[in-house]
Amino acid sequence: MTISDDDFSPENFTSIRTVSTLVRDLRSRAQA
Repeated sequence: MTISDDDFSPENFTSIRTVSTLVRDLRSRAQA
């Protein structure tokens, strides 16, 4: 997954981090 420079802004960073946390949580649950 790539993030363009336009998307990489302070306003969007919070939601990007939230998505990353969600993906990590789903992955760890899938492996359990």
